Amino acid sequence: MMSIDPKAYYDDAVFREEVANLFNRRLFVGTVADFPEINSYKTIQLGREPITVRRTPKGIKAFSNVCLHRGALIDPEGTGTRPFRCSYHAWAYDSNGLLSHAPKVEMTCLKRTQLHAWRVNVEDGMVFIGQDDLDTTKVSAALSELSIKYSKPYFHSYTDHECNWKLLVENVLEPYHISTVHPKTFVPTGITSNSEYYWSNDDYTCWNTVSPSGPDAKNNRLSSIIKGTRLQYGHAYIFPNVFVSNGNDHIGYIGHFIPTGPNRTRLEWCLFEQELLLRQNETIRQALRDAAVEFTLNTLAEDKAIVESCQIGLQSATAAYQLQDVSNLEARVINFQSNYERYMRHV
Repeated sequence: MMSIDPKAYYDDAVFREEVANLFNRRLFVGTVADFPEINSYKTIQLGREPITVRRTPKGIKAFSNVCLHRGALIDPEGTGTRPFRCSYHAWAYDSNGLLSHAPKVEMTCLKRTQLHAWRVNVEDGMVFIGQDDLDTTKVSAALSELSIKYSKPYFHSYTDHECNWKLLVENVLEPYHISTVHPKTFVPTGITSNSEYYWSNDDYTCWNTVSPSGPDAKNNRLSSIIKGTRLQYGHAYIFPNVFVSNGNDHIGYIGHFIPTGPNRTRLEWCLFEQELLLRQNETIRQALRDAAVEFTLNTLAEDKAIVESCQIGLQSATAAYQLQDVSNLEARVINFQSNYERYMRHV
């Protein structure tokens, strides 16, 4: 079966095309919890482009994070709360990215006074930027399909990967590897490569559910402790860079990546409680919150090792890449690659 050329996983020219054709069109950058007050900001580095996303008096906005004076970063890397002002010469910008104050400068002499801006869309607590209008109904539909409802996260973290972003996506989209790569995390819950697996999609979201194979003592205990628990793992992917999952209707997960180069990707993620868990007593809630943190850290570490090994292999002179759609286990990867090729051809 035809697959993406291995060169697309390490070639710098391909990566620059991806930034222009994919990520500048639509990019998930965080949740509303990342911007709790006026002047809260979060910076990202998309390839060579520094971007700042801020809560302004006019809502959440996204701008180039490069000062129009001498090219310094306006907001420092990371997150925080501060006036929208460059710390080099105190050039300040307003809610529309317009230069509002430049000490001792004759404003009429300036060639440019407006920062480049990205369109911002917010849906179900999720913040997207890009030049495309986002069909937010599709995001809501995917989350609704998996009964995922956003609440304020209780845990945040990130993981840096020495690999191409597409390897993260493809790894998450298929359950074929679960039994081999996750014997200490997913397998003890009853979810394996042989579990019941269903998936569906539209043109830029796809979602699936995986149910445990056979009886499992750990999951059976969850069902008896919390009435109404559905023993399943639901997962949604929103093209091109965000993953959302629902574990047993207890804990929600949002993970998103920002590619900084053809073989460098940062995955940021958070965990939040679902409505069913929020109705339980604090002892149960704390136990499941802690268990979800441990599970997620271990799972991501297992995935990180395998995708970084793929990066090394795909850069070899003899690399081959073949998808076989084994018993439908790679169907979502094939769907992703089809969407990827379509967007890269500007269709």
